[in-house]
Amino acid sequence: MNPQDKVQKILEWRECISRLPNDDFFNLIHYYLGEIKTPYNKHKLIEQLSGFMYKKENQEMLIKLLDENDVKILTSIKYIANPDFEKISSFFKNEKFSERIEFILGSLEERLVIFRKEKDGKTIYDMNPHLIVPLEPYLDPALIVGEEKSDAGSFDSSISITPELLVFFAGYVFNHPSLAKLNGEIKKKNSLELEEIFKSSEILPVLQKLLTGMNRLLLVREKDGTMEIDWNAFEKFSELSFKSQIMYLCVASSGFLTRNQLLNNVKILDEAISFMDGKVYDRKRFYQIACLIQEKNNSQTSFRKTRFSQMLEKYNVAENQNEAESGTDLFDLILESAIVFGLAAFNKEKNTIRFCANDYSDLSNDSDLKPLNVDSTFAVTLMPGLSTKALIPFAKFLSPVAYDVALTFEISRQSIMKGFDSGVTKNEIIEVLKKYSSFDLPQNLYVSIDDWASSYESAALYKGYVLKVSEDKVMYAQNNPAFSSHIKSILAPGVFLLDFISDDEAMEAVSRIGLDFVGKVRKSKEQETAVGFPEISLGQNLLSFPKVESLSLSGEDEKNRILEELKKSLDKIEMTFEQKEGLLSRIERRIVVDPVQLRPETVKFELTEATGMDYTRKIHLLDSAISKSSLVEIRITGEDKMIFGLPKGIVKSGDVSSVVLETRQDGIKEEKEFEIARISYLRKVRTSL
Repeated sequence: MNPQDKVQKILEWRECISRLPNDDFFNLIHYYLGEIKTPYNKHKLIEQLSGFMYKKENQEMLIKLLDENDVKILTSIKYIANPDFEKISSFFKNEKFSERIEFILGSLEERLVIFRKEKDGKTIYDMNPHLIVPLEPYLDPALIVGEEKSDAGSFDSSISITPELLVFFAGYVFNHPSLAKLNGEIKKKNSLELEEIFKSSEILPVLQKLLTGMNRLLLVREKDGTMEIDWNAFEKFSELSFKSQIMYLCVASSGFLTRNQLLNNVKILDEAISFMDGKVYDRKRFYQIACLIQEKNNSQTSFRKTRFSQMLEKYNVAENQNEAESGTDLFDLILESAIVFGLAAFNKEKNTIRFCANDYSDLSNDSDLKPLNVDSTFAVTLMPGLSTKALIPFAKFLSPVAYDVALTFEISRQSIMKGFDSGVTKNEIIEVLKKYSSFDLPQNLYVSIDDWASSYESAALYKGYVLKVSEDKVMYAQNNPAFSSHIKSILAPGVFLLDFISDDEAMEAVSRIGLDFVGKVRKSKEQETAVGFPEISLGQNLLSFPKVESLSLSGEDEKNRILEELKKSLDKIEMTFEQKEGLLSRIERRIVVDPVQLRPETVKFELTEATGMDYTRKIHLLDSAISKSSLVEIRITGEDKMIFGLPKGIVKSGDVSSVVLETRQDGIKEEKEFEIARISYLRKVRTSL
């Protein structure tokens, strides 16, 4: 944080403190500064409070007294955009401390670690700007989305998408444009054929999802009831890293998304993989990580419950029912696609996942490989190793036959004709075969390709930019080198087939040669052009801080030692029993970080506190807490530990009255009875200032 931002944050914090209700404000002043001398200046008191927070030793002590749950809450405040109570409680739902979140937030406020402010009509939490820098090394997101510590177990082996599988299937689609029903589902006939080609029935869900992803990325376009490969789009797609290709397919196959939504969710998936790669997490952690990244990346434009809290609540409901919902949330579907494509491995028994992004390394030495063999029957065998980009030409003129460790294709008159249709020339076919073949090509292959090319060229049906000019204007086109280079073919005198890729490019070129009177491009119907795919900035690590050092919290022994020293200091001070109980409560609440705060005169019992000597007040406070469902803290005579819980009622057994207190230990609720007469200190918890 730069100095200017810090000053602004401190001013904001001071303003929020000044707007506290008087009782809450003066309680804080009593806790940290002692008695208030009149006349007083409120802003002066806030400056003094700020000065207290500036002291390095006080900052260190506040941090030392933080426990693991405190730091989890602080980490969520750091990473969740505009963190309100709803977001925080949704994020930690079903955690062991989930029922104490309101109390923890109130405690952190009381200890001046966080504060509340209004933003866009909502009450959100923020960290005390005095503590942002010293706290930074402790707020590691791994604390709230940590790696599974238990035995990872065995993971289901999935069929991983490879460049070979991707392009092989694209080739199959190219040769079987009618393979899908109107709803995009692969037809039964083609499913059986694919099972035979791949020698596996398990491949069908992979291919179905792959077809869906390719279709939604417009690598495959639906046209007149058929699926047509857009080779222009496919080639642009192949320029991405292979990991990016898989992530695009994962997200695209998961739902109908706008381009911005597609890009945002691919980025979220990439960051989640970067954070989780190679580690084992339970399934819920993926959702938490995805939510944190979404918030950190600010890809969410609305912070309504429908996007953050509701998604987590959905998963929590499903988890409580011991069944993971499927198909109802985008992140859920993205994860399913990642599992199907082999980007993530899944342990069904333990509901854990492990991302395997390192398996998707890119090959940079395509030119050095010779994985191809063509025999005299025109059977083609292709070993793995080439990139998507290098494989695409093969899919245009080879007919897929079998998929195994080695891919099997065949060259036929039909496959070569389809290659010509896709824009591949005779020379390009020969060139790519020779480039990757480990042996000389059969001589009869050259003869056949020549023969097929002659047949193909004997008649032609063109589609593209055609310039028609009168005889006196022919010279304008043919004698201008800048324009003539775009002439693909002279179809007839004064009729030119051109290779322009856009209307603007064509109009500009025509105008440049003096034909500015042509008017607009005349079309039979609109043409679609492929849009490129931005490369994902892999591994930005949005869930990590730049740290000089990574620090761990103080252990329980250290915290207990600090508290015991403060209690010893308390024992040396003369005070009434009520004053001692009040100050002892502050020590237990970790408000006291310096013995100088142990001032008996600052203890003023209100209707929120009662001591063992005042039975009537204890009853009154308990009745109030029960009616308002307020939390309480109690200490039993002869015991040191404070007990925290929700009072459910008061029961009598003869002359003895007891309070029924609902407590939670290690995520387990339990109701216990405590004799009211034996309660030495009682406090109704103020869960927020």
